Order: sequence, then structure tokens, then C-alpha cells
Amino acid sequence: MRLYEMPFLLDKVQWFRAQKQARREKKKKSRKPKFVPLASSLRCYPVRFGPDTEVIEFIHDMMDDANLKSVSIIMCLGSIKACVLRIPNTMEYRQLNSTCEIVSITGTFDCENGHHVRGIFNDDKGTIISGDIESLTVYKTVEIVLAECQDVIFSREHDSRTGSDELVIKRKLFKEMD
Repeated sequence: MRLYEMPFLLDKVQWFRAQKQARREKKKKSRKPKFVPLASSLRCYPVRFGPDTEVIEFIHDMMDDANLKSVSIIMCLGSIKACVLRIPNTMEYRQLNSTCEIVSITGTFDCENGHHVRGIFNDDKGTIISGDIESLTVYKTVEIVLAECQDVIFSREHDSRTGSDELVIKRKLFKEMD
């Protein structure tokens, strides 16, 4: 027997659907939006760094030269020969002076020469090392794709909840657009 052949059951299904829709509508009317992120178009910059290039410094210089205000790392791979890492949630720094492969690097660069970049590396024994990157020197090559959020500006402001300077995202004014 099919559903349309059982009118008593069909009425019950329609009633449940109507109740569910009424609950959704009621919830929608009473709910206040909590957070609406800013949308932005992206412009990508694929870059290959050669031996002995200091990557973090290069990205800051590139941002100054191209007047970029908000850059993120989309992907990064390659090998490094030196790196200064800050261990998260501490003020402890670790200097790496050995060849390592990049497992992952991600982060943001703001318009005031600040950055928050986290990296994960492995050495020749497969040991994983990670932390917030302060500097990064290329061994053979590093391939990276950077993305500029064209419609916003990244900056950092002190956040009393975390005790740190945290990312602030603001809409670019019309006169600041390219």
C-alpha cells in the first residue's frame, strides 16, 4: 500500500511537516544574528623562494611594495635551514639551525608589519617541531601561495580577554580600494 492510498497517514505526515515548519519560523523570528563575518574577494600571489631567503621579512617587504593590507598563507611547502619559533602560550623561543621540511605553515599578515604565523616542521629523523614563526630561512626552496583579502584590512589590537594582540578585520573604505 502506498502513502497516498492511506489518507489518515498522509494527513498525519502533513501535520508533522507543518508543525516542524512553524517551529522553524518561530525560531527564525526570535533569533538575533550573533555574528556575520565580512566577505572579501581574494587575489592570489604564488611565490617561489630560493636558498637563504628570509621568508617572513620578504612577505612584509612585498606587502609594503604592493600596498597590501591583509595577507594570508594559503599553502606552503619546501625546506628550511633556520627558524625562530615561539612556543605557543609561553614566552619561550626555540632556534632551529638544521635542515627541516615544512609540513604546514598557515597564518595572517597585517597592515602594521605584524603577523601570526604557525608552522609545523619535521627533521631528518621525522621528529615534529612546531610553533609561532618569528623568522624562517630557506634551505633549497619554499613554494608558497599568498592571498590578499582585497576588501578588508587586517590589524592587531590588544584583547583583554586573551592578554594578547589579536587580529582585527575591518572593511576597507572606498578611497582605500585599489
